[in-house]
Amino acid sequence: MKNLIKRKNFKNRHLDGLPTEKVNMKVVVNDVDGEHIMLCEWKPVNKNDYSFDNMPDNRYLGTAKVIEEKYNGIGFNAWKHNDKAFVYYSVIIS
Repeated sequence: MKNLIKRKNFKNRHLDGLPTEKVNMKVVVNDVDGEHIMLCEWKPVNKNDYSFDNMPDNRYLGTAKVIEEKYNGIGFNAWKHNDKAFVYYSVIIS
């Protein structure tokens, strides 16, 4: 489900881009139960992590993996021009 409702204090990945390094961030996701804000670890795609045979498509941007309780380990893959996983995020500064 799309999550296109603008959120205060959250960035839009299409307008603001995504972090280029691994960071913790909150992402806004929607499912049949409604909207959720989940704490995730963002890992941008790094072509050096792949061999020629398993190189991801150029549209793949990276994965936000949930790092909290019930949904720990679930990944939200971000692709160019696709809003299914998430659009809005907020980097956690520690």
